[in-house]
Amino acid sequence: MDFQKMIDEKEEVLKKIVEELDKAHATVEQLEQQGLLIRGAVAQLQELQKMEKKDEVEQVEAEQVPQK
Repeated sequence: MDFQKMIDEKEEVLKKIVEELDKAHATVEQLEQQGLLIRGAVAQLQELQKMEKKDEVEQVEAEQVPQK
């Protein structure tokens, strides 16, 4: 087997590895974006829960005020 053929075969293997790494990198970037979206959604939900809790407290306090 001549050296050029061996070199060509190794280059093909390396090209395939680089392609797979590029795909994996794109997947990681997508997951990072999804993570950011999820964190944003969680923050919004937490804010809504705080607002809901505040409304519940105000409603209970309003019901506890003696009627004149």
